[in-house]
Amino acid sequence: MELNPSKISFGRNETFNLRYSWLNKGLKEFKLNKNIFLSKEAPLVLGVGKNMVSSIKYWLNAYQILDFSSAEPSQTRFGEIIDKKDPYLENIISLWLLHWKLCTNPNNATLYYWFFNCYKKNKFTKIEFLNDLNLWLDDIGSKKVSSATLERDALLLLKTFSSSSEETKNFEELLENPFNVLNLLSKNNDGSYSSTYEPRESISCSLIGYCIIEIFNSTQSKDLFENTKKRTQMPVGEFLNEQPSISRIFRINESFFYQLLDELIHKYPNIFGFNETAGQRIIELKDIEIDANDFVGNLYT
Repeated sequence: MELNPSKISFGRNETFNLRYSWLNKGLKEFKLNKNIFLSKEAPLVLGVGKNMVSSIKYWLNAYQILDFSSAEPSQTRFGEIIDKKDPYLENIISLWLLHWKLCTNPNNATLYYWFFNCYKKNKFTKIEFLNDLNLWLDDIGSKKVSSATLERDALLLLKTFSSSSEETKNFEELLENPFNVLNLLSKNNDGSYSSTYEPRESISCSLIGYCIIEIFNSTQSKDLFENTKKRTQMPVGEFLNEQPSISRIFRINESFFYQLLDELIHKYPNIFGFNETAGQRIIELKDIEIDANDFVGNLYT
């Protein structure tokens, strides 16, 4: 979840967003041949063009379904869970999970990490979007990215998450886009875009619990002897305002987050706790051995 400015990634999606059929299709062929995406036969086997082969590979990595960081690529535990629970993305919970995984993968999905964690404007134009992105890249000291690449990636993000069909001229492409149903972006009459924070009925307390566990499992603290250990208590503000931000990634307002938090603690009292210390609201992870992938089954019950 930690951003490395020297490893940022842009322009690898081949201007295609993930489509409903790609996850299942890509995983199926990957399990038969781990080198399928390097094969000359891949376009024929997958039934798509050469550029789409590269795009499928990229998105399976960006959504943390497959891991290409080692010499031998592998399916992640999260990928195995999605493959088992909802391979055709029929449950909106799967889309929220994939969205979370994308936005907490800063080195492979840098634009999405920035927009859904760092960018604070609720209304903006495409030009403002690109200018602010460039300012952020300069601020973190990243490598230079061409303006054409940034613009193509920005347009794809806006098209992927916009609830307006105006962003997608091809009707078949619109039907194949899973993520516009999340309604995270809208295009205004003046051509600007809005991304509002609101209660979202399709987000469950269990989904928030999964994200909280992931954040706890990815953070560490040091004792007096400089030994690192997993944190078991964190201020609520870190889940709302720090990266990764549950509130910003899901575009939910603070009051709805607290509502879900209350439901979560009531539903899983042996795993989560909530208290106030010195006027600061604290979330506690009571079961320090729990893994987010062990908890994910609760999202599909």
